[in-house]
Amino acid sequence: MKASKHIVIGSNSFLGNILSKKIADKNLETLGVFHKNTNNLYEGINHIPISKLKNLKTDIDVVYIVSAFVPKPTEKVIKQKLFEVNQQLVADICKQFKNSKIVYCSSVSVYKSSEKKVNEESILSPKTLYGESKRLGEDIVKKHKDYAIVRISSMYGVNMKPTTFLPLIIKSALKNNQIKLYGNGKRQQNYIHVNDVADYLIAASYYPKNDVFLAVNSMSISNIVVANTVKDFLENINIKFQGEDNSKSYFYDNTQTNSKLKLKPKKEFKIEVKNVIEWMKKEL
Repeated sequence: MKASKHIVIGSNSFLGNILSKKIADKNLETLGVFHKNTNNLYEGINHIPISKLKNLKTDIDVVYIVSAFVPKPTEKVIKQKLFEVNQQLVADICKQFKNSKIVYCSSVSVYKSSEKKVNEESILSPKTLYGESKRLGEDIVKKHKDYAIVRISSMYGVNMKPTTFLPLIIKSALKNNQIKLYGNGKRQQNYIHVNDVADYLIAASYYPKNDVFLAVNSMSISNIVVANTVKDFLENINIKFQGEDNSKSYFYDNTQTNSKLKLKPKKEFKIEVKNVIEWMKKEL
């Protein structure tokens, strides 16, 4: 491996913590950059606040842009903040580290809705302002001379955000012995473990050409299967169906990515769901 100096921008995040540890475990010089919070920093490396980023020397081999503004489900989308974090910050980083390889964490939300399997070359047409901000971020990165863009599906694992589907139904199961599903529970979502995402990012950093990669699992999983997986590890859980679910299912094909990076996700969903349950038991 030729790269020796790495920066993880967004090191306090769910993904940033795991990525920092994995890079450091390769005995590579690693620096984390955080915004405000410091509760989830990996203690095995040094970290600096983002206010000091401009003071760094630019002799960095790889810069990972993990930072992103992701509006909460109940939060009104703030266009200005989406611009500042998901576009302007990306542009500033690319300008400062013009000789570094930029590894940009994007999202599958940049794609156009499709009944077919989505791949690396599928049409981009985001449905949300967040997705559009990530697409515009990609456009900025694509002007850089050395880059890798990694589009990520739904990440899960210990310390994941508590506001997404998996932790919400686990919380309901633990507190109320009940899981509520909308519609018939057949809507499918693609889940990828945070460790597998970090592996994709690191592998992409060594890929010799500029390219776009897709960090997803080979199979999407229905909500009812997810609920039953949770139910398998807990006693006396009732699954209740209510209302309608008009959200679309999503399916992906990242054969191209796996072939180029010589990599496939390793984590087994059922085992890792159990780990998330055990973690949440301690948190509640």
